[in-house]
Amino acid sequence: MTRFIVRRLLVTIPVLFGIVFIVFALARVIPGDPCRAVLGERATDAVCEDFIRRYGLDQPIPAQFGIYLQQLASGDLGNSIKHSRPVTELLVERLPTTIELTFWAMLLAIVVGIPLGLLSATRRNSPVDVGTMVFANFGVSIPVFVLGLLLAYLFAIVLKDTPLQLPPSGRAPVSP
Repeated sequence: MTRFIVRRLLVTIPVLFGIVFIVFALARVIPGDPCRAVLGERATDAVCEDFIRRYGLDQPIPAQFGIYLQQLASGDLGNSIKHSRPVTELLVERLPTTIELTFWAMLLAIVVGIPLGLLSATRRNSPVDVGTMVFANFGVSIPVFVLGLLLAYLFAIVLKDTPLQLPPSGRAPVSP
């Protein structure tokens, strides 16, 4: 078992390196000037030269990739263009909400999934079994981004003015 785990961890290293390389390459092939994209109207020629020098964009591509790897290894994920704050800060700030959402999703999956699985197993080929299989196949086959939009529509529009309505901010208000 230990050998299997070690082998799986070793296989993960090239996969992670490949993902990092693809993200780096995609960021470099996007058309347009990164300085003007980030700074917008404030992007004068002098400001762009400073921006390019500060972020190492004047270096050759292999050197840029090395800088990128060093920053990732040190935990520096850069700054968010939208929020003008470090990405690591934003991730840490949103971690409690992510953990809460994960907890409730797992609880729902366990509370609904185990009884339905047991019911389906004890009553093979019954309407409950077939219905459960159809529902599970729909859940697995619908892409996550489509399912997310459908659920957002359901809870924000269809269930509007009900206790199940999605709050506009994405978080339910805390009662005193």
